[in-house]
Amino acid sequence: MRLLVALLIVATFLFSSESVNSLLNEIEKKEDLSQKTKQESLGISYIITRYQLDMMQARYLRDILKNTVVGYDISRYGVLDPWSANNLPYASSGIRVFIDNQEITTGKYDNGVFLLGNINLSFVDHIEIYYLSPSYKISTEPAYVIIKLYSKNPKRDEGKKFAVSYSSYNSNSEYFDTADGNKNYYFHFSRSKVGHKDIYIDGKNVSRNDLNYHCFWTYQNGDAKYLLNAIYHKQDPFMGISMDGKLDSAYEKYKELHFGTEQKFEQVNFKYTLDYLQDFTYFYEKSGLFLEPVNTYPYYIPIQKVETKGYDLVNTFKINKESNFEKHRLVYGISLRNKLMDYYTLRLNDTDINYNGIKQQNIGTVFLEDNIQLKRNFIVTMGYEFSRYLNDIIDNYNLHQYKVGTTYLFNKKNILKLSFQHIEYTVPPYLYKTFYGDNILDPQKNDVFIAKYKKMFNNTNEIELVGFYGINKNFPVTQQDGTLRSYDKNIYVKMLDLKYHKNYNVINDFILDYIYLKLENVPLNRTHKVVLLNTHRYKQFDFFENIVYKNNEYKFNGEKSKKEGIDVSLGVKYNYSKNLTFSLKGENLLNRAYENSFIRVVNFNLNDLEKINTQLIDRKITVGMEYWF
Repeated sequence: MRLLVALLIVATFLFSSESVNSLLNEIEKKEDLSQKTKQESLGISYIITRYQLDMMQARYLRDILKNTVVGYDISRYGVLDPWSANNLPYASSGIRVFIDNQEITTGKYDNGVFLLGNINLSFVDHIEIYYLSPSYKISTEPAYVIIKLYSKNPKRDEGKKFAVSYSSYNSNSEYFDTADGNKNYYFHFSRSKVGHKDIYIDGKNVSRNDLNYHCFWTYQNGDAKYLLNAIYHKQDPFMGISMDGKLDSAYEKYKELHFGTEQKFEQVNFKYTLDYLQDFTYFYEKSGLFLEPVNTYPYYIPIQKVETKGYDLVNTFKINKESNFEKHRLVYGISLRNKLMDYYTLRLNDTDINYNGIKQQNIGTVFLEDNIQLKRNFIVTMGYEFSRYLNDIIDNYNLHQYKVGTTYLFNKKNILKLSFQHIEYTVPPYLYKTFYGDNILDPQKNDVFIAKYKKMFNNTNEIELVGFYGINKNFPVTQQDGTLRSYDKNIYVKMLDLKYHKNYNVINDFILDYIYLKLENVPLNRTHKVVLLNTHRYKQFDFFENIVYKNNEYKFNGEKSKKEGIDVSLGVKYNYSKNLTFSLKGENLLNRAYENSFIRVVNFNLNDLEKINTQLIDRKITVGMEYWF
């Protein structure tokens, strides 16, 4: 409590003081790229600026996601999975992630969010997170949430930079950047080793540490842009495929390569991207990972070892055009996506088996959007998107997206947005066939109503209220025999997000955010979340204070339970000179961050379940140094 009071006193003092660097801050603010890329008029967004990223020493996506409605979570395989569901290896198929305007995707898992979980974010200028897709022209496949990482600009970040950091649990990171404004290229290379506090299950250490290498390059030539992104990710798989979570030895490896090009010819935008992934997994547990049926029920054999080696390749071609006439701004286009995937090694107990899942998927999409300016201060947006999915082993199907929305400006300081969207998105191909058998799954369907009111009191203060009501159909759930079926109940989601934002002394920000989430027909019944984020500069020092309080209520079989946690993180950067910066950061300093729960099955008895609770945000101290030359 004394710490919270001290933080509020410091914040109050800083609000009332004028920085001697106001002019420099003003110049820096004018170069804020997020003002140029955000599509506020098209959707409801959450913007994390360059100054916030830098001052809060945001090295990984968890530093950002924990402060948002999306949230931070991992799967039982240890990878980033914001919508983690205990019964699924990876559940966040409705989230799309982009670097600049190019999607990082995979064939089997439908997106590349898990690959970006622990790469160093030093190449990122700013981040935009959209509730629903602000425009069909952005994403080739349907999206519930879009995360866009915008890379640094070669002209603004010209020169070379080297940085190192070291933190608790033997975590360390290094990166090197170089950019040339005349030649218009930017290059980044980083290595990140992320360690975590040990977790013990029945006396056995369960690790989720990981190692990442990341290489990134962009080049601009007139209206043509080229982007190359490569990731190597090695993961200790936490509980992995094991029913009781007590792996004796295991690893996961992913090698990802993305190449894309964008070109603009007058009002026509052309984009081509290629995504290639190799994935390797190995799990071993002497007592058995899970039980596999043999011949007829009830005869089972314990599976002790699983080894897989696979790949997927995704080619995407997209073209869209914008046309303006009278009061209409039309956006229309077409995209084609081809997915190839296979496992060239698939072994259970050292016995080779055939992969009978999806090996090829072709997706054709057409879309049309119309933004109609009925009055100077009143815009109506309508859109429709149709996608045809052609599959090799399951039935082909169609997906439909449509929306209607309005934006009304009462005046320059009061904005109201209302929107209804119907969203359908596919089940990731890897889920149609598993070791447990064939799964009967239908595409998920969502109807969403969302509203946003924004009040700007002056140039520095604003308040924003977002209301959300959604109905989800066909969520994948696990059956007693281990197979998956589409949930026969609708999941209802209600959300309120009330945020106050004060921008002071030009580039400093104070944010206070309250998030309320209520769900029906799932164990998680209600969430209360309060976020405080203060990023500010004083002379040669950059400070941040970040508090995340979370309170969850669960309801299962008529019984209710509650959990809560508070994560207090602080940091300071000392800008010794133009070329040299030192930093100190503390995460979860009270060691009371929210504990996520993971379910394990004891002795293969599905009626004997145990919860494993662990903090995903470890208590850590990080020191760092950055040098420009």
